[in-house]
Amino acid sequence: MDVDDIKQFIPLKVKAEVAFQNQDYIEAANLAVEFAYHLTQYYSTGDKSYDSLRAAYLGTSTAALLLGQMDNDDAEHYSKEALKYAGELYDADNSPNNAIQIVVSTKVLLFNIDLYAYCTDSTYYDDAISLAETLIGFLNKYFPNEETVNNIVDSFKSAYDLLQRRLENVREYYVQLGSDSRTDHRIAENLLADTTEFRYIYDKCWKKNINLDADDYILALHYPILDDESIDYARECSVSEMCTNKDAENWEGLSDRFFDSYEEICEVYGIASVNYCRIPDAALIPVISNHNLSTFKKYVINCFLSLFAKKVPVITDFSLADIFDTDKVCALAERACDDGLAEIGRFLLNFAECIIEIDGIAIDNAMLYAKARKLMVGQQLLQSKEQISKDLEDRIRQDSAEIAAEIRERLSRYIDAVYAKGFSNRLTADAYTSEFIRALLEKQNFYHRKLSKG
Repeated sequence: MDVDDIKQFIPLKVKAEVAFQNQDYIEAANLAVEFAYHLTQYYSTGDKSYDSLRAAYLGTSTAALLLGQMDNDDAEHYSKEALKYAGELYDADNSPNNAIQIVVSTKVLLFNIDLYAYCTDSTYYDDAISLAETLIGFLNKYFPNEETVNNIVDSFKSAYDLLQRRLENVREYYVQLGSDSRTDHRIAENLLADTTEFRYIYDKCWKKNINLDADDYILALHYPILDDESIDYARECSVSEMCTNKDAENWEGLSDRFFDSYEEICEVYGIASVNYCRIPDAALIPVISNHNLSTFKKYVINCFLSLFAKKVPVITDFSLADIFDTDKVCALAERACDDGLAEIGRFLLNFAECIIEIDGIAIDNAMLYAKARKLMVGQQLLQSKEQISKDLEDRIRQDSAEIAAEIRERLSRYIDAVYAKGFSNRLTADAYTSEFIRALLEKQNFYHRKLSKG
């Protein structure tokens, strides 16, 4: 590869950092992921040169650092990718600099660690820690008085010590979730202070039906739309017109209604609001991805926790074990209104609406994912050399045709709207045959969040 080629992508990194500073976390995440995508393409498409490997490490390590600061769902993924490339660099050249990159990458992984995954199976993490500790021994031996090395070693030890404290909380403290109000308030304060511990409880108790891996299929199906010239114009239109999700019209202004009611309570009770990012309607077009869904849900929960921790009237009466019981939320919202606490009633009703709509989209996306997978498996079986009965072949073809028709109908919500508005486009719903859908899905890893706006 030509090293100068990398320079054309540096503005993406700069823009991501600027967006992060401006607290536009959705845009910052998009740009960080896009930067990593471009810098890894050389190596992943067959260029195994040392320079392409270095570029891949730069892209993924940059994404890992930025996404980690935003508590983004993909932070650990890119941390693992950066560590993988750092290991390959060290295999190619056992230099001290590459040893340092492994230690640094392991430190970032420990900061971005998925505690829920660690508690399920810690083998990968333990192996990474062991390798880093071995290399630290090597660095300490050959560079005993090097300040830069000492600082890196100290930062790794701090990350490891932090992991141990987090694990202690996870194993001993959060098992008490919902046991009594005093414990719940302390837990809320802890979750607000530590995003990694928050992610543990979120993944274990609150994430529910949001399958982030399903985005590979969902975005693959929407790739022709995402890559079409009409998309920028469509994102200036309403969600109800241009989003392919069922009941998408309910999401128009949903983010603003919720966060406005949250800010109102913060102002009334003198509470400092937590960091959050409103979800612009444009980010919901053409589809509400599970990554966007998860991001929004975490912001919504954090806002709730911040009011719960400050013991705001009525909200303080909840148990953290059942904050998603929308019947209870609505009952307490009614009580708040009866007690003259209209701003609290509005917030709780908006909170309940968010939970209902998030669950609805999660189910809608899960159904699309399941249908796409079924079509994919069936088409692969038809394309294989495996002998199958005529009855099974006919059933697979019929099922595939029915699924393709359902997908075609769903995506037509966007395509028909584009034609109705007269936007220039290259789209046709008729293209979505079983074979065309299979071809899109076979490239799902290529599409992974590349063109997602959330």
